[in-house]
Amino acid sequence: MNSTAGNVGPWKVGELANLTGVTVRALHHYEEIGLLSPGDRSESGHRLYGLAELKRLQQIVTLAHLGFSLPRIRDAIHNREFSLRQELHSLHQELRARRCEVESMEERLSRIERLLGHDDHNSTTALIEIIGRISMFEKYFTAEQLDRVKEIEGRFTPERVEAIRRHEFPELIAKIKEEMARETPPTDRNLQDLARQWMKLVNEKSGGDPELARGYRAALENEPSFAKQVSADLGHPEVDFVEMMNYVGTALEAARGGF
Repeated sequence: MNSTAGNVGPWKVGELANLTGVTVRALHHYEEIGLLSPGDRSESGHRLYGLAELKRLQQIVTLAHLGFSLPRIRDAIHNREFSLRQELHSLHQELRARRCEVESMEERLSRIERLLGHDDHNSTTALIEIIGRISMFEKYFTAEQLDRVKEIEGRFTPERVEAIRRHEFPELIAKIKEEMARETPPTDRNLQDLARQWMKLVNEKSGGDPELARGYRAALENEPSFAKQVSADLGHPEVDFVEMMNYVGTALEAARGGF
């Protein structure tokens, strides 16, 4: 940009280019597509641009810099109700929506990475299972709930995750499995204590959010492959996880009833 160029106008195309830093080629292109036309012509036929065109060029450059396409800019500034401030506000809203989409995609990628783990998942069976589990999350949880899941999981240290998955839940499942084999009634105090420990871990996993807990339960009850995978992940592939959940539920109900 040449700061010595005339600054009162009108300007010829070369002068406007020199003043603003927008190339002559770009100015000609803007004219060709109906984006910016000269306000007048000199007696010799040269294009002349005045203050109104300079303001229009400022709008064009601003919107283009922010990622607006030239057709969109043309449609916007030809609208009698056009307001640069309103356009910028609309763009800001779009960017917020995109940011939400990106964050949602990041969460989906994180879930996929967790599902993949470090194993080889090239087999057809494994791939189908992964696809099914990814789809399942969106089936039983809203976008807001998935954000909540992400927030809760972010609180867990790797050590805590390992303790729950490798020790606390597997050991608890083993004890409850023994009570099921003995057909221990739900009124049994020891069984009720085990049921409370179960709920303590469930509440930790769901952050104490009953809606998330219901979502997990619905997924386990309606998706047999998911329930089977959870049992396997917790070191007890032979356990019917839904049956065990229901058994624990009866003990909790009995405890609340004061039996």
